[in-house]
Amino acid sequence: MQGNPAAPVWLCEATARMAGTPATQSLLPVPAPVVWDQAFRRRNQDEIPKWQSHQKIARILAAAHASASDAGAPDWKDYFERQLYAPTGSEFWLSLYPALVRQEESAGLQGTFAVPRTLKRYAALCRSGSRFAFVTALAQRMAPKLIVCFGAQHADDFCSAFGFDGIAGENVILQPADLPKLLRVYAKGETRLVIAPLLGGMDGLNSDVLQIALGKYMGRLLSGGAARA
Repeated sequence: MQGNPAAPVWLCEATARMAGTPATQSLLPVPAPVVWDQAFRRRNQDEIPKWQSHQKIARILAAAHASASDAGAPDWKDYFERQLYAPTGSEFWLSLYPALVRQEESAGLQGTFAVPRTLKRYAALCRSGSRFAFVTALAQRMAPKLIVCFGAQHADDFCSAFGFDGIAGENVILQPADLPKLLRVYAKGETRLVIAPLLGGMDGLNSDVLQIALGKYMGRLLSGGAARA
């Protein structure tokens, strides 16, 4: 978890993307979300420029806040370097399956973690154990206005973890200059859940144009606009 749980925007991927955390520490208890304060940025000053996925998040959020406020778009690099995951910032990042585990079993390798060694088995543990219950309770308590999840293949888990089971969603087509991308949008009370493609890969939000388009759409939702893109 990174950023401010009281923020209006939550962002989620299924698997862990804990910047600045070695794999060997991914199972240690986290008493509070990691924040990108000055101390964190000093500790990781050589690594932060390499975190491309978080740069994409900064580009999306810069566009979202510009769209929501009807202001000029802030420079995403400035957002990345000064605002992203700040202690009292506008976003909160978490993952459904927080430990760093292998995608598949590997012959000859012995697991060193006290959890199932593959993502499939670990994800099942998160569903049946306390992880999903924790995420659901946290979302209900903090009541973010917008939850954006990346990875349509995990749509059922996103809906379950954030308390949207049984709620009918609608398809929204995001189509700027690039190929169209499908979003699935759900509403519950004052909260919208948006399931978007992954940030990378051939079928993902892999261009600046798509990332900015998603950000602008998020901005319209934050400002009370219709769910259509």
